[in-house]
Amino acid sequence: MRWRRVDPVQPVAALFVSGEVAVAQAEAALATKSALFQTMKQVRGADWLVWFATRLPSDDGEAEAILPSVPGMQPLYEDAPGWWLPVGMALDVPDTLSAELRTALCVARHVKPPFLLIPRFVGRADHAETADLYVLV
Repeated sequence: MRWRRVDPVQPVAALFVSGEVAVAQAEAALATKSALFQTMKQVRGADWLVWFATRLPSDDGEAEAILPSVPGMQPLYEDAPGWWLPVGMALDVPDTLSAELRTALCVARHVKPPFLLIPRFVGRADHAETADLYVLV
């Protein structure tokens, strides 16, 4: 699959960090934040961490996603149900083919959503051929 950079206008709904040191720094930063953020859903791997936004009711009755500001964490959005991508990145296919390609990726890799995909862009390239896949269990 190919990935492309897009305008970073997607609604942030999660934060991601990888690397043991970066995870430890993010956790230390979270410890200084409001107790509200201590209840965020999180998924942890061997050397990575994802925090999902806490949802609070807003004045208009809609749920508002709330996340702490933590330097070094990558903002994510839910591109399709269970498919989390970094803000500013998207699957590089026409919309009419995206469902079929998503299904093909799941079959080929023997995975089911939810997961996050972090495309590997080289330098300032606008397209990437590979992505890291993190299964969220």
